[in-house]
Amino acid sequence: NGEKIVYGTKRYEEVLRESWSENVAVAQANGASVVIAGVPCFNVDDDPTGFDLDTRVSAERTAALNHAGQAFVESLGGEVKWIDMRELTCPDGTYEPTIDGLELHRDGIHYSDAAKPLVLQWLGQRLDELFRTPVASASGSVNE
Repeated sequence: NGEKIVYGTKRYEEVLRESWSENVAVAQANGASVVIAGVPCFNVDDDPTGFDLDTRVSAERTAALNHAGQAFVESLGGEVKWIDMRELTCPDGTYEPTIDGLELHRDGIHYSDAAKPLVLQWLGQRLDELFRTPVASASGSVNE
């Protein structure tokens, strides 16, 4: 419709929520369990193309997106799960360029080929924790 949506405005967050709601509804209509992953930490130096990545992935902007995402997930009362990617990429609140001796990002944003298996394993563990179904034993106690 040609409407200009400006980051940081109430309308921006409304459009995000509308988009997330639509995507969740489509996924759930097809029987999917839905997980929304937050925005990880980034480390962007000057981009040689002149594209303003620093503004787009600034700590303030990613924190605002994560806050909005978590609030959206919480508003759904448990039917959608949240994974905080910052637990991996900045566990102490600051960007970690390496994890287990592996360079995390090849360019400050995209995961390096060496780190991709580590990231996938980490995500797999989080998904397992979110969706593991406790199993009752013969004694009636619950085992996970």
